[in-house]
Amino acid sequence: MAKAITQIRRVDPTPEELQAQSITKIIGALAENGESIIKMLDIVSQLDQTGILDALDAILKKRVDVAEIMIQQMNQPTMHKIMKNGMNIFKFLGSLNPEQIRMLMDGVGHGIDKATARESDDKKTSLWSLGKAMKKPEVKESLTMMVSILEGMGESLQREKDHVH
Repeated sequence: MAKAITQIRRVDPTPEELQAQSITKIIGALAENGESIIKMLDIVSQLDQTGILDALDAILKKRVDVAEIMIQQMNQPTMHKIMKNGMNIFKFLGSLNPEQIRMLMDGVGHGIDKATARESDDKKTSLWSLGKAMKKPEVKESLTMMVSILEGMGESLQREKDHVH
């Protein structure tokens, strides 16, 4: 009969063996991702050529000073207003119907195209031609939309005024 195992001896790899295993893993990863690593090295080379790496290096070396300056700038009253305005703009954009905005922007773009084309005409616009233009359905549609926007804005401003008082 065999002798019972009473002691288990753990064999720890030597530092040289650990280093050899690490190098083997690294070479394997390089071989698997060679194309990506070459692209990454190309990007790093371009960043170095443009001086961005030098700037990043300087920022990282002075990160405490840079962070202090950033915090001071963020605490300026104008920065608080910018952040609040930015949040209000995003809320406003989120409340709008994208299809309506697309339609409105298409109309504005087309109007700008017509205005710049007319600008190169060298023809003066008379009051008579403006009056005739008011009869056109396109002009009536635009004016109706603008008046509706003004009415809606006025209603909102009036509500705010009444709410404050």
